[in-house]
Amino acid sequence: MPGGKSYVERYKKRVGGEVEQYSPYAYDGTMAVLNAMKQADSVDPRTCLPVLKATQMKGVTTNELAYVERGDLKQGGVTVCTVTNGK
Repeated sequence: MPGGKSYVERYKKRVGGEVEQYSPYAYDGTMAVLNAMKQADSVDPRTCLPVLKATQMKGVTTNELAYVERGDLKQGGVTVCTVTNGK
């Protein structure tokens, strides 16, 4: 994680405990949403989602936080798959 060391230091100072396993990913996702709302100057999902889809930012977990058409991370560190009927 390119921003991991700095994130851990800030987290421990602010929270007073150890970093939870997935908190850097939650942080990056939250920052992407907040930045989209700021850029769109709105909290309306119809206004913010197109801005969020176009997100390209440096995050804690990656140097290039961006999304593909379906909304998945372009270079995700965690992948969740669904298996239905063995496929």
